[in-house]
Amino acid sequence: MQGTAAAGDQQATVLCVGLNDVDLITVVERYPEEDSDQRGIEYRRQRGGNASNTSTVLSHLHNCCEFLGVLPSCSSPEYSWLLEDFRRCGIITAGCVQSDVPLPMATVLVSRQTGSRTIVYCDNGFPELSHKQFVDSVMDRLHQYRWIHFELRPKVDDVLRMLETANSQRAAMTSDVRHGAKATRGQGSYVISVEIEKPECDRPERVMTLADVVFISKDWARSRGWTDMRSAVISARSLCRPGQVTVVVSPWAEEGAAACQNDDVIVVPACAPGDVVDTLGAGDTFVAGFIHARMRSSDLKLALTYACHLAGVKCTLAGYDGLRECADWQKFEAKT
Repeated sequence: MQGTAAAGDQQATVLCVGLNDVDLITVVERYPEEDSDQRGIEYRRQRGGNASNTSTVLSHLHNCCEFLGVLPSCSSPEYSWLLEDFRRCGIITAGCVQSDVPLPMATVLVSRQTGSRTIVYCDNGFPELSHKQFVDSVMDRLHQYRWIHFELRPKVDDVLRMLETANSQRAAMTSDVRHGAKATRGQGSYVISVEIEKPECDRPERVMTLADVVFISKDWARSRGWTDMRSAVISARSLCRPGQVTVVVSPWAEEGAAACQNDDVIVVPACAPGDVVDTLGAGDTFVAGFIHARMRSSDLKLALTYACHLAGVKCTLAGYDGLRECADWQKFEAKT
């Protein structure tokens, strides 16, 4: 690891910690049969990774967002392109670290017929962000954030320690304020969330005890034997500590989404505003939409509905650039 990546002179309110990669996307008329030839309709390169995508959507929704993860070295052919794309989206990367290992690549086939996406992912042995790097990068800036979002990665021990650090630092800042110390903007008030997506994620129960909001994927829920979104959020909520005030949220694709807080369960339908074009990143868009809404409203059902709306809009777009014009929060809130 070496140095830092790009710097930004703004102060972020949302921090997204996790993966960054390159998505190599080929759009085809229909998903090909094995051992067949087919012409592609479109090819594009897109910055990817769950936390990276979530930061992109949050930025499109006019949040000052920072991504924290590992970037390739300055000599990498992807470095300048990635950095320029982060800058184009207004995302701060001041705390990122670098690696000489080739960046992870995801080969993605998008079917125009169904809108489905099929991903083949190669991590190239690229390192994950460590707890030490997290502390070195943002420990003295944690007080500035209103929301810190973590993507659960294979290096679970490091993610656990990051979550523990974020919790202990928040408790210390809150205690200082209670005892008369002068508070800076938002000091001690940030929300901590974590996304559990992959079925192979280790020790998710421990992770869930350290977050205020837990996003669980449909695939992860099914791997636990939970066959519908309502039972998934209820069962996942039972894994939290007794008395823990945690919201468990589960997007369930075309079926909608569910959330559970205390003993209250909310289920909302999916939003389908038009023809499905591209579902790649719809889950990351949902997460960003929920965070965006919850920072502006305590209404859980409204936040869940907005997240479904935003994910539905994203499925009608290739990439994320059109979201800024299609998902105005104030108009949505007023209409709802």
